[in-house]
Amino acid sequence: MKSEIPALLCGGPFAALWEAFAVGFRCRRIYRKETTRQRAYKEAEMQFLDKRVKVICEELKKLRVKQTFAMDNWKYREGNFIRPEDAAACEETEPGKEVWEDFDCQTMHWYGKDRHYWFRTVYTVPRELDGKRMWFHVRTQIDEWDDAKNPQFLLFVNGEAVQGIDMNHREVFLNPCAKAGEEITLELQAYTGILHSEFNLITQMQEID
Repeated sequence: MKSEIPALLCGGPFAALWEAFAVGFRCRRIYRKETTRQRAYKEAEMQFLDKRVKVICEELKKLRVKQTFAMDNWKYREGNFIRPEDAAACEETEPGKEVWEDFDCQTMHWYGKDRHYWFRTVYTVPRELDGKRMWFHVRTQIDEWDDAKNPQFLLFVNGEAVQGIDMNHREVFLNPCAKAGEEITLELQAYTGILHSEFNLITQMQEID
């Protein structure tokens, strides 16, 4: 019975109606195909533009940095300490006992999931940074988007908490007009997160325009 319906419509007063329906159906299929192609093209175009914007932003970031000074030599110890005085407590309770170990950023890593470390160093401002805007930059080798499961830091400067640091926030503004020869004590309360188990510690002092 279904096969007879088109035949009935092809003649008599229904012929024009059937033809219009058939043409409309074909146009709708073509429209859908074109819409799908257009959507795919727009998505590809947006992905291309997104990559281009990222590349441009990275190049602009490089232009912001006028000078960079590596900071390779730190002291560290493992432990979940809240403030600098907590990390230094054993120095007072156990005089003469070496509680800090050397950490060379060029050759050493820190390890483990869900573990805590404390890093500290005394930095002397070089003459090249005299009168310059001085920033502290820290990161690991991991560049994944931060979802609070990656490494986290809290920076202390001369005993005072200054700023949290993670994958999305790696730079800390320290001084609008640095003074050559000034000594600054920098300490990092560090947490490994729960995703990775081996980390670099990459730290730099920078002049950023």
